[in-house]
Amino acid sequence: MNTFFGMPVDRYPNGMIKLTLSNSIEIEKQINGDQKYGNDKAKAEYEKYSQNKATIGQHLFSIIWAIKISNSIRKVTKKHAQCLKNYIVGTIGFNSFLNRLGDKAKSIKLVNEMVTALAKRFPKVGRQLSWCSKICKYLDCWYWGNSDPNYRNHFAVYDHVVATVLPYYLKEYGLSNHGKLWYPNDLMASEIYDNYDIFNRLVGKLLRTIYTKDGQTLTKYRLDHLLWYHYKNYDGARLKKVIESYL
Repeated sequence: MNTFFGMPVDRYPNGMIKLTLSNSIEIEKQINGDQKYGNDKAKAEYEKYSQNKATIGQHLFSIIWAIKISNSIRKVTKKHAQCLKNYIVGTIGFNSFLNRLGDKAKSIKLVNEMVTALAKRFPKVGRQLSWCSKICKYLDCWYWGNSDPNYRNHFAVYDHVVATVLPYYLKEYGLSNHGKLWYPNDLMASEIYDNYDIFNRLVGKLLRTIYTKDGQTLTKYRLDHLLWYHYKNYDGARLKKVIESYL
């Protein structure tokens, strides 16, 4: 047993934080007490229209923008939010979008479709996996779920920190060969491959393996919070060096 900002956490012998429910609970306590984080504004924006779900599509822009603000998404502006809103309503069709969110088999390609549409229209903004995965994750939860992000498990929130530490945990649980789908050159490729579908599948595979081997039940949302909050204060070069030393 070790500590993280005074919280008791379990670690592997090399110091990496263990993927356990007890660790997740401790991290969630820390996040809930940290006023810098949370989706309260985005959720409040959604709830303005949740009494009449037929009107949500009319206010989709403000919901998308609130998710951007609440999660401190960088590089994007209101013109990018408008682009995503237009793509969802005009190209996919808003009802079709909601139906695909609610159907795990049909939801698989949504994030990549949104990322590609935005990058095609605005190449300089890059591939916004984080923003698009959060839009899908939270709207899926709020529209189809019971507002608990752990209740719906279709979407893993993409985060660069999580993607960077993922190879270590794939190796820890004997899934390195699966990881080469995400890190195509070697397990710690210099450029993180940006196919969200593969990332989402790898996270799901890791969680199923953790349950089989350790009996630990973690959701994609809990895994994201556990890894992101624990490693977020490492700068990119230091984080990569730490992970490579464990591989």
